[in-house]
Order: sequence, then structure tokens, then C-alpha cells
Amino acid sequence: MSHVKYLLYISSIKLENMKAILKNEYLVVVLATLAILAIGCVVFPLLVTLFCKGLMFIFTKPMTALVVSGAFLLGMLVNEKLS
Repeated sequence: MSHVKYLLYISSIKLENMKAILKNEYLVVVLATLAILAIGCVVFPLLVTLFCKGLMFIFTKPMTALVVSGAFLLGMLVNEKLS
């Protein structure tokens, strides 16, 4: 059996197993609850922290922040003109 056929066979088995797992509503509710908790405990605090660090960088080094922002905008304009 070639590698591609083998991988297709394995992926079809995994898909059937996932369908069987997702039919269990209790497990879906538990996974959704864990996903919401993970987002609330990890992702949102990370975004707030990064936003505050960005503001702190802008206030402590305004010229560097202006140069970085200008370079980003210039790159966007050049990309817009080239495409």
C-alpha cells in the first residue's frame, strides 16, 4: 500500500472516530466548557498584558514607536501599490 493510500485510510478512521466522539453530547459540553475557560484564563489576560506592554512602549520610547508604525504603514502602502 502506498503512503498516500495509507494516510487516507488512517485519516478516514480518525474522522469516523471523531464523529462517534462528537455524538456524545456530554463530552461536547465538557470540551466547550474547557475551551471557554482556557480562553478566559489564558487568551484574554495575554491580550490585555500585550496591549498594556504596547502602550508602555509607546509612552517610554515614542520616537521608536513612531518609526516602527511608520515603517509598518509604508510597507502596507508599498504592498498596496505593487499588487
